Amino acid sequence: EQLNYGDFAFLVEGHGSVKRIPVSIERKRISDLVQRSYRADHWKQLQRMRDCCEHAILLIEGNTTKVSNFSSRDVMECEDSWNPDLHVIDDEHAFYRFLGRAILSSPSLKFVQTKDEQGSYRAVGAIGFVAARLQWKTAAPRTVPSANVKLNKLYNKLTARGIPWQIARRLSEELGSSEQLDKIYEQCGFSSKSSVLTPVIAHSCSSMIQTEKSRRLLEYGTIEGWSAAIYNAWYSKKEDASKVYEENKFFANDRAHLLGALHAGKSTKRAISEANLIDENNASGGNHALRRSVRIESHEKFSKIFPAVVSKCFYESVSVDDNPLGLCLPAIAFQTTCGQLQSDRLVLCILEGDDFLERIKDGMKKKSLHDCLKISEAVAKQIDSECTSFLLRLPHDRRVLLIRGLFPALEAAAKRTGYRSEYKVMADLICAELMLRHNMVVIHAVKLNDLEMILREFAMACYYYQLTTRKKR
Repeated sequence: EQLNYGDFAFLVEGHGSVKRIPVSIERKRISDLVQRSYRADHWKQLQRMRDCCEHAILLIEGNTTKVSNFSSRDVMECEDSWNPDLHVIDDEHAFYRFLGRAILSSPSLKFVQTKDEQGSYRAVGAIGFVAARLQWKTAAPRTVPSANVKLNKLYNKLTARGIPWQIARRLSEELGSSEQLDKIYEQCGFSSKSSVLTPVIAHSCSSMIQTEKSRRLLEYGTIEGWSAAIYNAWYSKKEDASKVYEENKFFANDRAHLLGALHAGKSTKRAISEANLIDENNASGGNHALRRSVRIESHEKFSKIFPAVVSKCFYESVSVDDNPLGLCLPAIAFQTTCGQLQSDRLVLCILEGDDFLERIKDGMKKKSLHDCLKISEAVAKQIDSECTSFLLRLPHDRRVLLIRGLFPALEAAAKRTGYRSEYKVMADLICAELMLRHNMVVIHAVKLNDLEMILREFAMACYYYQLTTRKKR
C-alpha cells in the first residue's frame, strides 16, 4: 500500500474495519539525512507525522560516526557562521544536537538507530509487534495534508493578524502547523505564555529586515515584545486589529507593543501612547534582554564535562553526590531558565551496552524463549523504573535513555560461546517497549567515548531550543 506519510505503518483489524495504529516510521539512511538536511526535509517529515500520530519515529540507518563523510547538497549556500535556526547536519555533533532539538520540540518524536538494512527491518518488526499489543484510544488518519499546506496555513494566519512576514515564516518553518503552536500555549503557565516563543525567533529577529531602509525588526520592538504580540494576536477576537495596526504603525516606535496592545483590546490612542512610552524606556537603558542559562544537575563523576565556571557561561553546573532526582541509573538533568521562568526538565539516563545485554541474558534464563515478548516487557519495565522518580513531572519532563556501546557489545558477544541470535531481536523489542509503552526516547552512543560530546550537544540544544513554560519554583 502506498502511504501518504511515513515509510512504515501498522494496521489492525477489528469490529469489521481496519484502522491504522498511531505509530509511524520514517526511514532515513545517514547519507540521505545529511544530504537533504539543508532544506530541512527530515524536519518537515517529522512534523507531518507528529501532528497525526502519538509516536512519530525517525529510523536512522547507518553508522552515525560517518556523518561527516557526507555533505549537504546546498552546503555551498550555507552561512559562514553557525545559524541555530537551520537544520543542517554536517558532522556527528550536529547530528546529536538535532536529536536534542527534536526531543525538546515534541514528546511524540522518537528515534531508532540501526547499523544496516537488516537491522532496520528487524527494528520495524519489533515496533509493530509491541504496537499491536497496546491499546490505542484513537487511530491515525490514512491521509494528511502535505507539510507545505499546514505550514502555509500557519503562516497565513499569523500574517493576517499583523505579524511581520519574516517572523511568521520563521515560526511556520520551526513549528510546522497551527496545532503545534496551540499545544505550546496549552502547556504554558499563564505567566510564560507571552514570552515562550523568544528562543524560536531570537536569532532571526536580530537579522530580519522590515523595510527597504534596512531597519532590523528589533529596532521596532524587543524579542520579548514580538513574542507577546504573537500570543495576543493568536487568540485575538479583534478582527480589525491588524488593519488598525497597518494604518498607525508609523506613529509608534515600538510596533511590537502596538500590535499586541491592539489585539489585547486597547484603544488606538492608548496603544500608540504605550508603544512610544515603552520605546523611550528602552532607549534610556531599560531594554535588557533576559539571560538564558541551562541548569545542569549531575553526579559528581560528570563534573569534568560541565565544570563549575566563574565567568559567564551558557550553563550552571550543579554536582551531587548521588544521582540527581533520586534516579537509579546515572543521569544528567537539563533545565533552562530565563528570568523568573524555567523549562521542564530533559533527563538523560545512561545505561552501558554490556549492562543492557546482561539484562537480556538474565531475562532469557528465567523464561522460555517462546515468552520473548514477556521477557522484553519485563526488562523494559525494570529499566523504566530505574529512570523514574516522584520528583519528575511526567509527562511534561522528557526522559531519554542513552545506551553506550550496545552495538559493539553485541558484536563481541557474537564471538563468544553461548551467544544466541535472539539477543538482537530482544534488544529491539525492549527498545520498542520503552518507546511505545513507557514513552521514553532511546538513543545510542556508538562509541563509549562519545558520551562527553553527546551531553554537550544536548546542553546546547537546551540553550537554543528549550522553551521556558512555567514560573521558577
